[in-house]
Amino acid sequence: MPQTAKNHKASRRPYRAMLATLVVIVGIVVFVYSRRWDADIPVKSENSSENVHQVRVASPPSQWPALKVDQQQGAVPGPGANEQPQLIRVARPRMLEGHPDVAEFRAIEHKVLRSTAEKKQRQEMLSDITRIRHARDRLLATREGPLTREDELERLYRVEYLAATIEDPHNPALSEAFAAIKDVILAESNVDGIPLDLRRSLAGDRMELYMALLHDAPDQAAAIAAQAKGTALEPLIRYAGQRFEVWTSPKTGEPQ
Repeated sequence: MPQTAKNHKASRRPYRAMLATLVVIVGIVVFVYSRRWDADIPVKSENSSENVHQVRVASPPSQWPALKVDQQQGAVPGPGANEQPQLIRVARPRMLEGHPDVAEFRAIEHKVLRSTAEKKQRQEMLSDITRIRHARDRLLATREGPLTREDELERLYRVEYLAATIEDPHNPALSEAFAAIKDVILAESNVDGIPLDLRRSLAGDRMELYMALLHDAPDQAAAIAAQAKGTALEPLIRYAGQRFEVWTSPKTGEPQ
């Protein structure tokens, strides 16, 4: 393997660890605010008849209501942190059973050593336009009630998948991946009918995906930041950029 490829691969490891840490923190924060934290809510299949509607993305950012960003919210786990092990043991298996595409990707993504066939399978997943669009649609969908533990884990893992689709600059579906990520980041969520817990979750999704762009496609991140300038989304984009700078500073040992 060429030395530049080795360096590029090595530089991703601390970034992936940082992204995984943020995923856990954002998940904990959202669960703390859930009004049904202790409810044993059954998983519903994607094909169920429940009322699902899409987050609206038609109006431009300049027409969004003001977005208030609590810069401390993402840094303090809160009183629900001690329930994280229970979340993983109970909710994740149920969520993966209901979403086989997520289970399939995670089975490959979290293998330390992949076979040649598994590497090829992973590349096919990351270049699957149908899978990319489905991940976007699931992140932009909302139920009538509050998010369940399974719902939130599904969102975290679909963000992880979309972030992985832009790691390889030669991914044949890269333009589709950029479009899907942009749709999620620019989604209009501070509107009537969107539950508060979903708004918070979507804010975390935006931050993670924007930081993935900063790491792998800074030109795309710059374009989104320019589009968000002067709008309600600007504080969140600015805060995500500040967190990325902290995590990639020499003091933390992350790559520049």
